Amino acid sequence: MKNVESKHLNIIEFIHKNNNMELFLIKDENDELLSLITFEVENNNDVVKFKQYIDNLLNFGFEKIFPEIYFYNLEKSFGYIICQKIDNCLNNYFTICNNRFSYETIYIIITKIIKLLLNLQNLNKTISRFTLNNLYIVNDDDKLIVYILDSSLIVPINESNLKESLFSLLSIIKSMNKSSFFLKKLERLENMIIKDSVNYEQVMIEFKLF
Repeated sequence: MKNVESKHLNIIEFIHKNNNMELFLIKDENDELLSLITFEVENNNDVVKFKQYIDNLLNFGFEKIFPEIYFYNLEKSFGYIICQKIDNCLNNYFTICNNRFSYETIYIIITKIIKLLLNLQNLNKTISRFTLNNLYIVNDDDKLIVYILDSSLIVPINESNLKESLFSLLSIIKSMNKSSFFLKKLERLENMIIKDSVNYEQVMIEFKLF
């Protein structure tokens, strides 16, 4: 874990808010761009939730599902994490681009989301319900990576949670492109999910993402 002194950080820009979590772009004393994630802490219950949040990330093997963490702490009114620079949440990214993407871009994003889900699956976890607002992108040396910041969405993998995760994935794909080509594939996959005969890899096969 990188040594970062919070007192030498400068907030550059507010990026995104999701429930009680806020994301900021910051600079450290060496002018390196990082991200600051803050959480409102108003009572003992919030303190417990923040500590559980950190424990979850560390115990889940956060390096595969969360940007690299450099520092975290708990103050009187908020908890915070300093981590690798996060570009934006996918929902904001889509809005900035006016929801217009080439097939190639859509395939890349779908592949990265599935890679995140597969990394969680290797930890016997999944994300039961998620949207573009819950997923964040990091451009690491021109390599796009998708992460989840809200650890409360991460649940043990079982038949029910896996179904919810797959339906969430298909809903995101549908929001990116509503062409007959995509809708036909999505309808086929939805029927397969109902029949318990699909997994993340099969979604990749259907869209020829290998």
